[in-house]
Amino acid sequence: MPLDTQEHWRETFLAPVRDGITAAGKSAVEAGREWSKAAGPLLVALTPAV
Repeated sequence: MPLDTQEHWRETFLAPVRDGITAAGKSAVEAGREWSKAAGPLLVALTPAV
C-alpha cells in the first residue's frame, strides 16, 4: 500500500477510534473506575508501527 494511502487510512479511520478509546479510558481512570482489561491490547493494536 502506498505511503500516502497508509497515512490517509491512519488519519481518517484509525485516529478517531484511537482518540475515542483514549478519551474513554482517561475519563474512567480519572473517575476512579477500572478500565476494561481489553483497553491495553486495543491501544497496542491501534498504535502505528513506525
